[in-house]
This record gives sequence, C-alpha cells and structure tokens, in this order.
Amino acid sequence: MALILFIPLIVSIICFLLPTKWVKDFALAFSTTFFAYIIYLLFTDFNPQNDFHYTFQNLGIRSLGAQFTFGLDGLGMLMVALTNFVVMYVNIMATKKGYSSRFYGLVFLMQFALIGVFSCLSAFFFYVFWELALIPIYLILLFWGTGKNRKETFITFFVYTFVGSLLILGGFIFFHIEAKMGDYDGFQYLNMVTRNLEGYNALIFSTLMIIGFGVKIPIFPLHSWQAQTYKKAPIEGTILLSAIMLKMGIYGIFRWVLPFLDLKHTIVQEITIILSVIGVLYGAIIALRRNDLKLIAAFSSLSHVGLITAGLLTANIYGMQGAVIQMVVHGINVLGLFYIIDIIQKQTGTRNIQNLGGIASKAPIFSILSLIIILGTISVPLTNGFPGEMLLLFSLYLYKPVLAVIAGLTIIFGAAYMLRIYQLTFFREVSVETEDFKEISISQMFALGFIAFLVIAIGLFPQYILDISYITCTHLKNLLATRL
Repeated sequence: MALILFIPLIVSIICFLLPTKWVKDFALAFSTTFFAYIIYLLFTDFNPQNDFHYTFQNLGIRSLGAQFTFGLDGLGMLMVALTNFVVMYVNIMATKKGYSSRFYGLVFLMQFALIGVFSCLSAFFFYVFWELALIPIYLILLFWGTGKNRKETFITFFVYTFVGSLLILGGFIFFHIEAKMGDYDGFQYLNMVTRNLEGYNALIFSTLMIIGFGVKIPIFPLHSWQAQTYKKAPIEGTILLSAIMLKMGIYGIFRWVLPFLDLKHTIVQEITIILSVIGVLYGAIIALRRNDLKLIAAFSSLSHVGLITAGLLTANIYGMQGAVIQMVVHGINVLGLFYIIDIIQKQTGTRNIQNLGGIASKAPIFSILSLIIILGTISVPLTNGFPGEMLLLFSLYLYKPVLAVIAGLTIIFGAAYMLRIYQLTFFREVSVETEDFKEISISQMFALGFIAFLVIAIGLFPQYILDISYITCTHLKNLLATRL
C-alpha cells in the first residue's frame, strides 16, 4: 500500500525538478506503467472476497487519536484504478500542448492525494488527503484556466469546496465526541462502524457529512460552482474535476455516511434523495438548452451523478452496486466526451455546436468512435452505461416507485441532448469551421478506441466490476440491517 500511495508523490517531486522538454515523456511513461501495474494487481493479486488488501499502518498523532492507516477493499481498488486511468489520459492529452513541469507535478500531487482519499481508513487522515486534493486542482485551474473573470470563478469553486471540507471535519469531530471515541484508535474507520449514533446526533452528523460531500459531487442545489468552473478550466482540469474528483464525494457518502445512517430516522436521507432526483431532471433540461459542448457535458454530469447519489442513498444492495459500477462508467464516459470535445476544439477553434457540422464526412473513424462513447453515455443496452443505470433505477423503484419514474426520464432527456450534439456536430452541412477538419491521428485513434472498447466491454461483461465490489456492498447492507 505504501508503494501504491507514495510513488506518485515521489514522481510529482521529480516532475517539478525536470526540464519541460523531458517531463512530458517521463510523465506519460510513468502514468501508463503505473496504470498497467494497478490493473495487474486488480486482476491477478486482488481477491474481492476479502475485506481490505495492501493494508498499511503506522503511528499517527497519538494525542488526537489518529493513526496512519490505509487499505483497499473492492470499492477503493476500483476508484484507485479509475484515478490512474484518468491521470494517464490527462498526460496523453497534455503531451500535445505546451504545459510546463509544474503542471505535471501538480497532476501527480493530485493523484497522490486522490489515492490517499480512496484508501485511507482513518477519518483524520482522510480529511487531510481530502484537503490536499483541493490544492493542486485549484492551482491547475488558476494557472491554466481561460476566459473572463476566471479568477473569481475559481475562487468561488475554492470557497465552496473548502466550506464543504470544514463541514466534513466538523462531522468527524462531532462523531468522535458523541460516540465517545476517546481511545488511541478513535478515528479509525473499522472502530467507528462498531459505534452508532441515534436520534438528533445521527441527524446532525449525517447532515454535516452529506452537505460536505454534496458540494463536491455536486448535489442540487449545491452545484452553482460547477458549470462556469468546467467552462473556464483547461480541458485537462475539467477532466480531473468531472471524471474523478466528483467521485470523491460519492465515495465519501459510501464510506463515511451510509455505514452510520440511522434508518429509524431517515429525514436527511429522504431529502437528499429527492434533491438528487431533482438534480437529475434539472441537469438534463439545462443540457438540452445549451450550445457550448463543455457546458452540455457539465450539466449532463450533474444529471448522471444525481442518479448515482439517489440510488446509493436508498441503502439497498441494488443501489450500492449500481452506484459503484456507475461511478466507474461515468468516469470513463465523461473522459471520452471531453477528449472528443478537445479534439473538435483544437481543429475548429470552437465548442459551439451551432458553428459545427459535417465532421462525419471529414473524419469517419473519429465519428464512429465518438458515437460509441455517446451511446454509452445515454445508457443504450449492451453499452457500459446500461447495467448501472438499471440497477440504480430499480433501487429507486424499491424505495419509492414515483421517484424511479421521475428519475427514469433522464434516459429520454439524455438521449435527446446527446443525439442533438451528435446530429449538429457530425452531420448537417460542413461549416466554415469544419471545412478543414482532418481525420484523427493514429495515436488519437488508439486512445479514443480504448475508451470505446471499454464502453462495449463493460456493457457486455458488467459482472466483473460487480464481483469486485460485491463483498463491500454486502457487508454494508448487513451492517445497515442491524440499524433497522
């Protein structure tokens, strides 16, 4: 575990020191090798039937009852694999641009923090890594963002997420005090899940935590930072935010909220599910009305993560497993969408779909790969988006059928705005901006083709991911059964 966690930190330091002319190749070579290593562990060494693997434990801060403890279960391992996958693609895209050494250093520093978030089994150090992840992404946005008033936009993002972080810290401290976790291991996850808060104490704790994590996801109406931040961020920063950082919030609910829910007093759970379903519709309707490809992808993401959060908080096994697979799938698909947007913008100089058209006649291979990724995003059967979305909708149906019906409208809306993008961008007559559009390069075909392959492979064989997370979800379901 120490190897998985600390190597990105060492690489980050090396990147800061390397000359720019060398750092691109080094960063791409390392991120590709490290991703391959994680996949090797996942399919050869990782046993999904066990609880936690690669555990690492050391002395922490004794006076605070915080011990330096890490380990990966099925959920954490999938999130670490997704993190490395996203970082690899960020480096693939960045090599074509003039980023300095500090960009790559910040990306790997963020990778280190994200792995810490997904593997930490100490509430205290979870918070430390949670805060650490905010620093590099803020600097990436600030240094390489574009557009008017971008500093104000990114400061708003920082304030939102920082306040959310303080609520999470407040929740951990509140739990520590009210659950009388006074011993040396008082902030340890495996000790905390043996304690139980009830009544108003459970209400206060879950409220603090859900709002704190909800800012990062974001849950409606805590989303107001998202659209403009995505729009003004460099495309690599947008990918880091959408493909992996928002998973921090969903993971936080999975790890640090669900195990402590008081199912006898479910008002916070019910309100959050309703708000998440509202977010599903709100994001989809706004996406239908936008012409900027980045904004459409941003509001599409709000809609998708709303469904993930709602299904997860139903606290049944279908919602849990649906949330896990959809976290992975959303990361893959939104990465693919932003990669497509980046290619289009670099060749045409615009993201406005009203100024595009006819790309299918200019770049047929690019058009086919883009179609596969879009079909996965709208959850067409036999694509990767279908299994998780069906599990999430089924979990909502078991919880309250009316919510499943409302949330199910996302299938219709999603198809409407995604097929609108495809029709206006790839068909119609060739525009002035697209008349010189060229077929993508061989390297781009391989990179985009691998994402398209995952869209089909996960759609045909979703059970591989479900098996990895099954024990984690089952243990959580059994724990919640004792709270009824």
